[in-house]
Amino acid sequence: MPEQSNDYRVVVFGAGGVGKSSLVLRFVKGTFRDTYIPTVEDTYRQVISCDKSVCTLQITDTTGSHQFPAMQRLGFSAAA
Repeated sequence: MPEQSNDYRVVVFGAGGVGKSSLVLRFVKGTFRDTYIPTVEDTYRQVISCDKSVCTLQITDTTGSHQFPAMQRLGFSAAA
C-alpha cells in the first residue's frame, strides 16, 4: 500500500531583519545566511516524513516590510 501524501502550505511572517529567511533556508537547504538581504517573496518545497506519511510543505517566505499590507493579505489568502 503506497504511503499517503499530505500537502501543507506554510507562510512565514515577521518584521524585517529578524531572520525569517535564514531559518527557512536552514530548514530547506541546511545552510544559514547570517547577512541581511531583504526578501520580496520566496517559495520553497520540502518533502518530509511525518507520522509514517510523506508530507509536502510549500513554504512562502514573505517580506518583512509593513509598507505593503496588501501583500500580507494576499499571502494569507494564498495559504488558505
